[in-house]
Amino acid sequence: MGPKAQAAKKESVDGSDFVFYPPPRRIPPVVPLAACYTAVPDGEGESLAKAFLDHGAKAVVATETSVTDRYATELVGHLYKSLADGGTDIATATADARRAVQRDRATAWHF
Repeated sequence: MGPKAQAAKKESVDGSDFVFYPPPRRIPPVVPLAACYTAVPDGEGESLAKAFLDHGAKAVVATETSVTDRYATELVGHLYKSLADGGTDIATATADARRAVQRDRATAWHF
């Protein structure tokens, strides 16, 4: 492999690399993790959610189980809408988002 190809080769990173070696900017205050098991500790007792909190996030929305892409996308969409509308804290916005997704799923014929 030539020098240009080596320079262009992408290095794979995982979630811990993102937390422990962030770009030269601060961690956002609220981090929604739309993925499975992001609140579950790994073999060393560390979860991705805890790592974000330890590195400066004020709040993390994470999961303790598997979630579908559709569920995660809808949850985060409702969460952002609730936060953007203002007048609520992250815990209330998360609870409202979960209820909205459940309501939407109960009334949608395609689920």
